[in-house]
Amino acid sequence: MRDYWIAHRDEQQIEAEAYGLQDSAESFARKVRAECAETLQRIDRLIVSGSYEQERARLAAQIPSGAMSAPPEITPRIQAAFDAFDNYTAGKNSPDPDQRARFERFGLAAGLATMELHEIVPFIAALEPAKRKQGRRRHLLPWESCRTEMGWIRQSVYSGHSIPKAARLAAEKTRRAGIENRAKTLERLYRQKLKLRDIN
Repeated sequence: MRDYWIAHRDEQQIEAEAYGLQDSAESFARKVRAECAETLQRIDRLIVSGSYEQERARLAAQIPSGAMSAPPEITPRIQAAFDAFDNYTAGKNSPDPDQRARFERFGLAAGLATMELHEIVPFIAALEPAKRKQGRRRHLLPWESCRTEMGWIRQSVYSGHSIPKAARLAAEKTRRAGIENRAKTLERLYRQKLKLRDIN
């Protein structure tokens, strides 16, 4: 799974996936968050070492992309679970308010939040196909507008600087007014970004 994500999804896409599942108490969501966290940690190490693009290219050559070409470790049963959860999530965010309400009521009535993955899947696999918004739903990240600064801070932190010091250096590098406030904002955003790497 992690190799597949690194090969065919960028850092922002994986972060958006994890960010969108932050508040979900469902067992499957927790498992996906953990996979995202470990993948993002690995991406951090690859980027800092300068080998990210090379590793992505290597993995992409080994692992085909596309829904019909799941990574080798994804069995048909696991793929079906992913598809069912994707449909359930889409239903809870359906553009049709009636369908949205039905999915919400179903989740509460079935007690999905307290179930394990193997218990959840048979229930959600039987749900009606969800109506979807145009395009893939994507959660905007709080640090979306300052990716460059986040990259600078990451490099500084891996070089040994504390997060406050790294944020200060990044703020100075932008050469914008209000360095102190900017540094505090960047530090806050970077800490939010780090939370997505927390496996617990």
